Amino acid sequence: MDYVSIGIGLLLIGSGFLVKKYPSLIAGYNTMSEEQQKNVDIEGLSTLMRNSLIFMGLLVAVLPYIFTFFGMKSLADSSILIGMFGVLPFLLIRAQKYDHNSSKKKKQVLAVLFILLGVGIFVAVLISTGLKPPQVELYDSVISISGMYGVTEEINQIDLLPSIPKIERKTNGFNFGEVRKGNFDLEDLGSCKLFLQSDQGPYILIRTTSQIPVILNRELPVETKALYERMKISVE
Repeated sequence: MDYVSIGIGLLLIGSGFLVKKYPSLIAGYNTMSEEQQKNVDIEGLSTLMRNSLIFMGLLVAVLPYIFTFFGMKSLADSSILIGMFGVLPFLLIRAQKYDHNSSKKKKQVLAVLFILLGVGIFVAVLISTGLKPPQVELYDSVISISGMYGVTEEINQIDLLPSIPKIERKTNGFNFGEVRKGNFDLEDLGSCKLFLQSDQGPYILIRTTSQIPVILNRELPVETKALYERMKISVE
């Protein structure tokens, strides 16, 4: 059960009911002067805020299960971002209908909207880049893994494992759905470099001259096995 998404979802839903009952909690409205507040349809604005926050909370809480059901694990891990950024632009634009003050305030809100959209696009690009499988090049007994957290190491030994020790923590890396890249601590093995496209075996364990094991696999087992056979030929 995704307790984080459920907790954030319930928090958003509760916030929706709170801002309806206590409109002074609404950001922006609570910093206005009394004269400016008189020019705001607070009944309509608080209703919009309540409905939007409740809908946002439901999305954040439910989307992980919908995406998981359809096998979209990566999207399931980004449900909080999808739920919040999917509703925020609508909320900010629609809220202008209830604010009858000068256009200066509206321009400020639009500026915030563009910032949010920019952050959303940046996060989407970062995730998209991280999800791309790394390119693996072999020259004699040297392996070069390109892309995010890429490495070039001399191979001492390679093994094909059906499973790997438990991943205890990420120390410096990318972790999204089944994809893991970068530095992670594994039970029994300690610090390792991971380049995993799936949480299903097999896995290629590479012992290198740097003494830091490198573990990688592909999305499909057949692709991992084919890469292992290429490595064996290169090392021999």
